[in-house]
Amino acid sequence: MNTTYRKNLKAVLTASKNYTDNSIEKLKWELGTYDLSITTDSTVAYTKTIPTNTIKGRLNYIGGASKVSENLAVFNDNTQTISDVTFTRVNGVVTMNGTASSSINYNIVFTNSIDVGTYSLNRFNNFTNSGVIAYLMQDDYTAQPSTYQTLDSQNKSVSFTSSKKIIRMIISISSGTVLNNVQIKPMLVKGSTAPTEFSVGFEGIRSAKTTSVVISGTDVAPITKAIPSEIQALEGYGQSNPEDSTKFNYIDFDKKIYVELGHIDENDEWQELATPIETDISQYIDDDFKNIDTTNMGTITFENEFGYAVPSEIDYLIEEVKA
Repeated sequence: MNTTYRKNLKAVLTASKNYTDNSIEKLKWELGTYDLSITTDSTVAYTKTIPTNTIKGRLNYIGGASKVSENLAVFNDNTQTISDVTFTRVNGVVTMNGTASSSINYNIVFTNSIDVGTYSLNRFNNFTNSGVIAYLMQDDYTAQPSTYQTLDSQNKSVSFTSSKKIIRMIISISSGTVLNNVQIKPMLVKGSTAPTEFSVGFEGIRSAKTTSVVISGTDVAPITKAIPSEIQALEGYGQSNPEDSTKFNYIDFDKKIYVELGHIDENDEWQELATPIETDISQYIDDDFKNIDTTNMGTITFENEFGYAVPSEIDYLIEEVKA
């Protein structure tokens, strides 16, 4: 096949606003040893990788994602010095510096309620300080886990059953212990399986409102498609059912509508609508918004405040070389 002709044809396809399976079938005979196909990526992700040899992409929808905290150890940021040791709490991480001039029992009061049940606790840090022990306290001030199950330099995680509500964590430090940026990342989850990855605990529900779609590549400037503020302001935008992630509100870029299946109310409960509400958003996005230029690009990111993976669907028009 004439190379110049193939390049021209590829340019026409890239510039085209739309493409369909039928139009691809009509072009196959002209492409000789080259073929075109559409592949669809419907994975839930924060960043997606653009397939090799993609000519262009088409964004079909972006949905919301609402989550409750997996980590039940929720506490406020704070800085406090006790017996020459400074404790700094930021985003669920406790950092300790100094030399303890006397024995210390440092209290971290949880802001949420942790009921009776079976839990697993992990500190997610490797420290060798034998003078540091961490454990939880019940509301009757008995230790859970019990003293022989506490987290120290030897024990990183533990599972236990608490007979009463857990109200705080205690970090006990022996006099004379030297602490140089020693950290503890307490991760408390339901059940007997120890968590394998740390995440910051929070109260209530967090929803991932996608603010922009960023197409990035190597040695080229990224392309940013901002979601108009008028769409972001619609009720339930960025939300899903926290207990069923398949039920989410979404933008349909082909129909230019916003579809609301439900919303999270003031009591942090998902209220599903008997009939979904479709809102016309054609005044905020044009025909070209859904088209994605993949030239020299490698990834597509759905930016949101929490970096959550969100549901989305992208069609890719791919040029394939036949064997």
